[in-house]
Amino acid sequence: MIVSLAEADVIGGRRRAAAEEARAAALEREAGGVHARVEAAQARLARIEQLSAMLDRVASRVKDAPEAVTPSALARAFATMRGAFPEEYAVFGVAHAAPALAAPVIAAALRGWRPMEDPGMAGALLMQWRAALGGGGGGGEGEGGVQLELAGAAQLRGAGDAAYAQLVEAVVMGPVRQALANSWKVHDNAQTAAALVSALAPVLPSGALSLLAEQSILPKLRLGLAQWSYRDQGLGLHAWVLPWAKLLGHRLAELFPEIRRKLAAGLKRWRPDDDVENEAALSALQPWAGVMDARSLEALLGTSIAPALAHELRDNFTVNPAQQDLAPLQRVLKWAALLPLQHTCALLEGEVFPKWRTALHHWLVSGSADLGEVARWYQGWKSLFPDAIAADARVQSQFTAALAAMDCVLRGAPPPPPPRAADASYARALDERRAAAAAARRAAAAEETQMEAAASAAAAAARRSAAAGGGDVTFREVVEALAMERGIAFVPKPGRFHLGRQVYAFGGVSVYMDQSVAYVETGGAWSPISLDDLVEYARNKQR
Repeated sequence: MIVSLAEADVIGGRRRAAAEEARAAALEREAGGVHARVEAAQARLARIEQLSAMLDRVASRVKDAPEAVTPSALARAFATMRGAFPEEYAVFGVAHAAPALAAPVIAAALRGWRPMEDPGMAGALLMQWRAALGGGGGGGEGEGGVQLELAGAAQLRGAGDAAYAQLVEAVVMGPVRQALANSWKVHDNAQTAAALVSALAPVLPSGALSLLAEQSILPKLRLGLAQWSYRDQGLGLHAWVLPWAKLLGHRLAELFPEIRRKLAAGLKRWRPDDDVENEAALSALQPWAGVMDARSLEALLGTSIAPALAHELRDNFTVNPAQQDLAPLQRVLKWAALLPLQHTCALLEGEVFPKWRTALHHWLVSGSADLGEVARWYQGWKSLFPDAIAADARVQSQFTAALAAMDCVLRGAPPPPPPRAADASYARALDERRAAAAAARRAAAAEETQMEAAASAAAAAARRSAAAGGGDVTFREVVEALAMERGIAFVPKPGRFHLGRQVYAFGGVSVYMDQSVAYVETGGAWSPISLDDLVEYARNKQR
């Protein structure tokens, strides 16, 4: 018994000793962790003190001798702090100190700056500061490969963007707005003013260009349109509006209704029979092609240009094979590159071809026509028109009718009478063309609807037949009919098989069929899927 008690005491002592050793080891590890945290905190404190000392030195230099500090040197100082201490720079918002320190230095460098005369001067300075502060989405990695945490990088960029925007507003935007208000004469030096904004646009903070357009550019352009007079300034709106097209983008469309109204008012006295006026109008309107939307440009040309050209052809153009004056027609054809094709062809169809076919008819029935000469005359006329006009079906029908009339004479038969010129006009030809186009669109829509209905009916019938177990319709045909009904591509993938079954592309999804079950590939694995879910899955893949 005594021995047993002694053994128990020994075992208990050993256990207590082991527990004490484990506790000592735990305390030692904890002490090591505390020591590491203390060292890390001391290191961070040292970095904070170093950053603070650097910032203090920069601030003292700016305060004590601002004339000795250049914008470039100050930008390099902030870039150095940002690169050497990225976490501390972000946490303590050092970027926010930049505007107060840099604004007077940059302002001194820009003293005497004339924005309209030297548009690139401020841009060069701003480019340095944008890089230094990390504005515009820069800076997730400091010097020496120090990679910030995602949240820290976002914080750094956000602070840099805000500081950069504040700095730009403090030193640059005021002079720019003042130059646009006072030095930009809206009708005279638009190129110079637009060059100023274009030079600054790449380095402006996000949203600054839109705000400048809203506050300074668009209001002045609207005022310029209100003050513009065709009588005093001609049709040259493009000279002072279009320099802003690239900068304003879609915002320029806000001015299109007033621009159309002003140009239409100026064109009321336009005479296409005057070559000088014709060239002036063409030169004034050509620059708007590709800038003004097609509908707006067609509205302007269809109301102000095409009717005047129609009058020119009706009143001043005659067809005389013996002595042909093509000048009125050539003045009209100069507009072919700008006028919508249907307007140009309607002008020819309504105002030229009736006269042309009448002259041909009179020549053919005169009894003295030389058919070789008539053929050369015909070819000469056909060569007058650009390819796009010559390829128009209704224009081609005019030449076809002329050939038919000449063929009648060759066969000794009288040619058919031409259409009465008095019954034809540009307006009527244009209405007929528009009606034919509308009818073609309706017919195409009806045909598409019929095809969709037929495909839907076929797919439904195939599914019913498959469900009933009748006929020879296979499950693949059911899936194919469903794809056709829903407008989804369904084609076999060449050389692709799974378990001996052909793999198909169902839209952007890989699928194969086994018995009456469809299997879809997702993440490298195949799983069964219903047909409705297959359609939904394929459509989601296409989005």
